[in-house]
Amino acid sequence: MIVDASAVVEILFGSDIYQNIMEKVTSGEIRLRTSEAVKFEVCDSLIKKEDMGSEILQELLPLTLRFLDHITTKMNSDQLSKAVELSKALNLNFSSATCVILALSLGDVYVTADRSISNKLKKEGYPVLHLDELIF
Repeated sequence: MIVDASAVVEILFGSDIYQNIMEKVTSGEIRLRTSEAVKFEVCDSLIKKEDMGSEILQELLPLTLRFLDHITTKMNSDQLSKAVELSKALNLNFSSATCVILALSLGDVYVTADRSISNKLKKEGYPVLHLDELIF
């Protein structure tokens, strides 16, 4: 599964309903991958979290970045160019577009916690799931 920043933030810091997903990731039942662009978006999301003080952020950020390093897949220039095209064509943020292209390149599914993105991409025929569809 290719996860975007919204999915990563929910899996790591969101509701307890996503705990099962993280358990399956740590046990190796589910393999998460993401694009390089997601790292920056996750950092930005954590900085903007109002309920996270600077001390907590300083402790969590290195752990989060190590996790992201573990699941990040490097993209080539052709993939990044396709992500730019997709971003423009569908008015999609670049980070999400990189995840879509990565999913298509790897024959995988793109997972997001953003309902508007999942709805838009499903309507266009892309392989996408909303994070809630993974709750088992």
